[in-house]
This record gives sequence, structure tokens and C-alpha cells, in this order.
Amino acid sequence: MGNPQNRPTIKAAANFTGPYLIYGKDPAQPSTTNFYIGMKNVILDSTSVSQNTSFTLLDWSVSQATQLTNTVFNMPPFSLHTGIAMPEGGSGTLLGDLDFKGGECGINFSNQQYLLKDLTFTGVGTAINVSHAFDLVVQNARFTSCGVAIDGGMADVMGSLSLLDSSASGTPTIINGNASNVGAITIENLIAADALNTVMLSNSTLKTGSVPDTWTHGTVYQPPMPGSNVTHSYSTSQPAQLLGTNGKYLSLPPPTYQDVAVTQFINVKSCPDLPVHGDGLHDDTSSIQSLLYRAASSSSILFFPAGTYLLTSTLHIPPNSRLVGESSSSTALSASGPFFASAASPQPFIQLGLPGESGTAQISDLVLTVSEVLPGCILLQINMLGTSPLSSANAVIGLWNTHFRIGGARGSLVRDTCTDPSSPVTCKAAFLLLHLTPSSGNVYIENMWGWTADHDLDGTNPQTIATGRGALIESQAGPTWLLGTAFEHNALYQYQFAGARGGVYVGMQQSETPYWQGYGSAALAPAPWVPDPKWQDPEFGNCAENSSVSVPTTSSISAAAYPTSTASSGGKGKKNATDVAIDVAQCRMAWYTRILSSSALRIHGSGFWTFFNNGSTCPPENPWCQENAAFVDGDSRDLAWYGVGTKAVRDVVKVGSREVIEAEDNPGGWGAVVGALLLPSGVGGGEEEEEGDGGYYRRGLVRRESGGYEGVVKKRGVDVGKSVSAGKSVSAARPAAAVRQRGVAGKRGDRRLRKEMGESWLREGERWS
Repeated sequence: MGNPQNRPTIKAAANFTGPYLIYGKDPAQPSTTNFYIGMKNVILDSTSVSQNTSFTLLDWSVSQATQLTNTVFNMPPFSLHTGIAMPEGGSGTLLGDLDFKGGECGINFSNQQYLLKDLTFTGVGTAINVSHAFDLVVQNARFTSCGVAIDGGMADVMGSLSLLDSSASGTPTIINGNASNVGAITIENLIAADALNTVMLSNSTLKTGSVPDTWTHGTVYQPPMPGSNVTHSYSTSQPAQLLGTNGKYLSLPPPTYQDVAVTQFINVKSCPDLPVHGDGLHDDTSSIQSLLYRAASSSSILFFPAGTYLLTSTLHIPPNSRLVGESSSSTALSASGPFFASAASPQPFIQLGLPGESGTAQISDLVLTVSEVLPGCILLQINMLGTSPLSSANAVIGLWNTHFRIGGARGSLVRDTCTDPSSPVTCKAAFLLLHLTPSSGNVYIENMWGWTADHDLDGTNPQTIATGRGALIESQAGPTWLLGTAFEHNALYQYQFAGARGGVYVGMQQSETPYWQGYGSAALAPAPWVPDPKWQDPEFGNCAENSSVSVPTTSSISAAAYPTSTASSGGKGKKNATDVAIDVAQCRMAWYTRILSSSALRIHGSGFWTFFNNGSTCPPENPWCQENAAFVDGDSRDLAWYGVGTKAVRDVVKVGSREVIEAEDNPGGWGAVVGALLLPSGVGGGEEEEEGDGGYYRRGLVRRESGGYEGVVKKRGVDVGKSVSAGKSVSAARPAAAVRQRGVAGKRGDRRLRKEMGESWLREGERWS
């Protein structure tokens, strides 16, 4: 970390040897477990190195909870130099506020996912070269006199790409790609009047010039729900409350406090009248609470040196508070004690404002955690409404580089006690990580990782931890911005937007389900938690897939539990009882995202990755590891969701009570990519229904409606074998074969019906009534 008022320069000498100026990762760890690393307020310079030498300023092969910001990359013009490279990959969240000058390449991108925000490229050959990306969002980038802005022409995969609020001049090609490797592209609010090739795929130009509204290439779903793989242009109307004073989605740099006098900082360990230990042993609650009130009343900044600060009751952060940790790798606030023990009466650990309070507050470079298993702990609750106008960080409730960690590290008994893979019931370590209550608004969150540990960072202890919930967003008083966030391994859901009607912008979200869930697990969701309607918890009723088959709650799933005469797997046409058991277990896994009764949502870039069942490989009977990724209820509206990617999940999004978007209809990326889901007025239908018992989700062929059937048949690759223009509609008498018995819908059932009905019925856009 350098001085933001006078950033130091780290310069490679002319005789420098080696491929990198800085190797920015721990060589003892693979890239996907390189966490808690930071670099900011510096200038990296290679201008003395020969322009004919291949040279990279920074190897940044890292993952979540890392920060690279306020950094300049100076390279010789027309040289073979690169600013940032990721040769070992990684699983990142956010890079921001970076400036690239000269060189052959600004960022040589090879990572699972990222949000790249507030970047400038001047005189760079290729600003961003994409060699590998499943989910990439580029927001507020400026390309000046570059050869290509974003080049994925040689990428092995480019799942989804969103380019937002950006500009280019003197840059002939904005996006270049290979049509066979691109899942979806979205451009929104791009100024590039002189661009000859705004989008070029496989040497074919699809778009030129600026994009004042929204342009997409990929499969787009909107009522009526059938998708079509075409290029679309939309006249967009972004919710005004989500935009800053520049007319773009709000984007704020992490505060440096460079204009604040040293006398305005209070070191929590330097106040003799209010002793604070930060040793993970002593209770620091009372002293820190008093210091918070003192700092807020004097407009001071409360500084936390490296340490673990043990707190045994709710810590209230009043308006006009600013908290800064020495480093997110070494500064933690840790909940402890019986106050947080009851799941029936959960209590906030850190409470940012009270309902009805308004003002500003900022938190940077901290980790929130628990010192023991605390089933009633809400780690962070935000109640406050930030002030406006939203022209700076001083007008919002802002959190930067602030993370949650449950287990997985020294200093918490969770790491030492939650080691039994067969017993997640005993390790309900926290109730909820992040809660934005209805009274909250104008909340800006950037670079946040909500991690329930799947492994031990400081040793080899196995980790089987059942944190209840990830992020619950209920903001109604004002908007919410989530930029570069990830919530992983929580038992019921990773993200839930419930009654969020103040406006929400999400720029890149990434999640994984708990590794211990799935077929063979000792607990199938919602277990080990009991759903609570007060919290709008999912009940997983949609997994009771056949009314005559009992739903198992433990790993004792066997063919004997499912008589073959009744095992129809919720209508997926399966006759093997083990297949039914697998389906039920894979359905009863945590939702990645649920959207309930919410409005004015704009989501760009979602990566939902499922790797395991019961900590091991997924059963070979299914080509997936999980049944469901996301759910949008019928009461949500004004939703625009772009670039939804999944790995090993059968159904990408369920919409309302009957619609479903399947992975097999949207191949790309790490498995599936949906270009866009657009619901300006919702679809109706309320909550999810149980499949095979009173209704079922439409899977591209038939849906059940008020006594009749209406079908929309989409192309399914080799199953159809021919293409028909999208949108073609016909009317015909309903074939007798289309009247299916309840519970015989789904992929395998569809294939049987296709054979009965003949290929002539299987054309995209056709329907019967």
C-alpha cells in the first residue's frame, strides 16, 4: 500500500531479469485459494525495459477477498509489455480504479469471473485480452487510441460479457470474439461513434457505432417465455435511483481519506480510558461501542489495527461513522457468546444504524466472523438510509473490501469443531451473513465475499459448516448497489431479494452451493435449518416431486425407499427409484438467488457454480449436480437480468409457478448461459408449486393452463436436427399425445412425446391450443 497523495513508483530497471515485476500471489497456494491479498495506491513502471522484450508488470492469479485499486501501469508504447496477467487463473470478484498506458496488452484475462470497473486504457494495443472467462462484467471503462478494447477471438471460452457505461475513441474494434465460444454479450450505454466494429464475431460485424440503449446477443427470455438466440436491441429505461449524477450506474472508489488530518483518526488500541485488546480473548464490546459514539460525534475515523476483536453483544454503528481496518487479511470483528446462540431469536452482531436513522457510514478492510457456533447470529444488519444526492461516498452507506468468514481459519472454534462430514446439524454456525432491512437505502457495497468455509486456510481440518443464509436484501427506502460480490456455501440460499422495491443494481455476483449438500448428504435442505416464514425462507416444497413418494431427509436414500410402481421423478419419465432419490437430493440444495415481490432490479453477470454432491463427485446417473439455480416469483417486475451462467445445474431460472429456463437449451460458458431474462411487468403465478402434484413447470414443450394446454417447442440441438425461424406461430388441433398424465413432463418425457408426435411439431416458436 502506497501513499495515495503521492503514489510511489515501483520501476523495473533496464537490466531487470524475469517475466514479472511483481508476482502477486502466494506460490504455496493454487490460484483459486489465494485470498486476502491487496495492492493499492502505487505506480508500476516498465518504461526502461526494452519494448521488444515480453514483460508483465503484475501476475494477479488470485481469487476472492483480494483488492487491486488506485494503481497505474506505465508501459512503453508499441511494446510487448502487459500490465496484468493471470496465467494461473483464479476466481476473482473485482478489479477497480486502474489506469493503463502503452503496452501490447492492458489486462490478459484468464479467470472464472470478475467485475472490472473504472478502468482507463490509453494507447494500449489490446486493452483487455480474454483467454478464459465464464462471467465478465466491464463497467465504466474508457478506451482511447487502442487497437481492440476487448478481444476474445482466441479465448477457449467467453461465457457472458457485459460492457456497461463505457466509452471509446480512436478504437476501431470494441468487442471481438469467436462465435463458437461466446455464450452471451450485452452492451449498455456505450459511446463509440467512430467504432467500425462494435461487435465482431468470427470476422462478421454484428454492430457498429454507439449503443445508447441496450444491445444483446444470446438467448433472451421475456413474456411469453420462449427464448430465441438472436441479436436484440432494446430501448431501455434504467431506474433513475440507480444512477449517479453522471447518468451511469453508481460506482465509487474505495475511500483513501487522503484529505483527512491524522488527528481525525482514533486508534482503538490507543485510548487508555477505553482499553481495547484485539487479542481474540478479551471482551472488547463496551470499549468499542463507546469509541464508536465518540468518533461519530467528532467526525473522526475509527482505525482498527491488526487483531481479532471479540464482541459479545450487538455493536451499534451510529450515523456519521467511519471504520477502517489495517487489512482485511488481519483485522476481524468476531461474535461470541450466548447472546447469539438462539436460531429462534436471531440477533444482529454488527448493526449499522437503527430503523428510521439516516446519514452516512463507511466500513473498509474488515472481516466479520464468529468465534464459535452461533445459530442466532446475523453478522451484519443495515437499517440506515443514506443521504443524497449520490455524488460521492459521503452520501451513501458504503462498504468496501469488507468480508464474512465462517470457519476455515485460526481464531474460531468453528474451524476446530465443524470437521465431521456426516454432521452439519451440529454446525449451524451463523443464522445470516448480510441483512439489508426494509428501512435501509442508498447502500453501496463493493468487493464483498460472504464465505462459509469449505476448507481450512490454516491447516488441514475438514470443514462441514451449515450457515443458514447468505445475503438477504429487503431495501425499500432507497436503492442498493452490489458490485463484485460473492456469497458461497450457505445452506438455504446465497442471495435473496425479498420485497426489495427501492431499486437494486448487481454488477457480477458469484456463488457456490455447500459442498456437503446433494445426493448422499446427511442433511437435505432445508435441513439442518427449519424454514421460518418470518424470514421468507425457502421450504423446498417444489422438491416433493411425486405425491405418492415420501421425501427423504437424510442420506438413507435407496431404491427400496422408492417403489418402482410410484417412482416417476416428478414427471421426468424416470422409472429407476435411485434416479428419483438423486433428483430429490439434488433439488434440495441451496438456491443461488431468489427474487420475491421485488422490483427495479438490474443484474449483470451471474456465476452459479456447483461442483460436488456430499463432498465428492456427482452421481453418474445425471449429467448435472443440482436441479435448480434461481427463482423469480410471479409478483416481481421491472427485472432485467443479463448473463446468467451455471455449471452442472439442470434448471437455470424458474419463473413464477410454471415457467422454467433449462440449461440444455442454453449451452455455453461453464455449462449454460442465458443471455437475458426481461420481466418488465412480471409473469404472475406467485410462489413455486410442487412439481407433479397440482402443477408442473413448463420445460419448453407444454404448460398446464386452466384446463387446457399451450405448448411452445424450442430447438434442442441434435434432438431436432433442423432450425426454423424464431417467432413462427401456427394453430392446430391439439394432438392427443400432447395430453399427458400429470407428472410426465420433463426432458426424458419430452423426448418420448416427440417421437409420438413427429418432428413436425418440434419447431421453435410453434404452439397449439
